[in-house]
Amino acid sequence: MKNVLVNDHETTTWSKGSPYDHRNWLVTSGWLFNDEYIETTDPKIVRELFDAAEWYVAFNAKFELAWNRRHYKIRKPIINLWDVQIVHVIITCQ
Repeated sequence: MKNVLVNDHETTTWSKGSPYDHRNWLVTSGWLFNDEYIETTDPKIVRELFDAAEWYVAFNAKFELAWNRRHYKIRKPIINLWDVQIVHVIITCQ
């Protein structure tokens, strides 16, 4: 795989950190693009990462993607998505 974007957000915890509860805000975001670690909440940098990405990897991707939509205004469709949480459920037969 190439051009892989890995993402993890840390948020405040009203309503379990829901991006739909406007009392919450994004505390920090960690990004790994290929082998380069980037810690940023700068929307311009994040949009550039998404534009270059062919794969998107996250744990509980629907949460991370919802925050990407709210905070960074990311609307690009994700063609190749790897949700590590779903993979874990499948592998452990839950």
